[in-house]
Amino acid sequence: LFSPYDFDVYFHLGQVCDIVRNYERSVDYYRKSIHLHPYFIEARNNLGATYIRLGMIDEAIEEFKESIEINPYHPGLHNNLGYLYTKRNLLKQALNEYQKTLVLDPKNPEVYKNLGLLYYHKIGDYSKAKMYWERYLTLNPEDPQNPSIRQKIEEIEKRQRSSQGH
Repeated sequence: LFSPYDFDVYFHLGQVCDIVRNYERSVDYYRKSIHLHPYFIEARNNLGATYIRLGMIDEAIEEFKESIEINPYHPGLHNNLGYLYTKRNLLKQALNEYQKTLVLDPKNPEVYKNLGLLYYHKIGDYSKAKMYWERYLTLNPEDPQNPSIRQKIEEIEKRQRSSQGH
């Protein structure tokens, strides 16, 4: 039997709902888990990620900011907030959050991928994008997205060669 006061049960029910893509229901379960245990960072992180899946970007930003107030040393929270700031074109804030992620977890491949995307698509600094993506590929050689990242690196290298030739 489970107790209605068991925050962990609600957390796992939220995860199950995420797996079957019942995101509205998973939000309810994560909120119940957090209500019972306000400092449960993994439930807060999952709630923020579920908000992203539902397109609720403002709610996700607020959830990650609140979570960082509770635990400023969780690299995933900073990376997720950086991702959301990038989506909102708040590039200075995004870079700040990604830098915090790198300080806390310098071997986190996702932050290198996200920095590459930010520099490539938002800032247009292709050499920095290439540098971050190469680091990402070193740390995460098995990611299925690698062919697309490698293709972008090749495009950058072609651009660099053609600009040197002229």
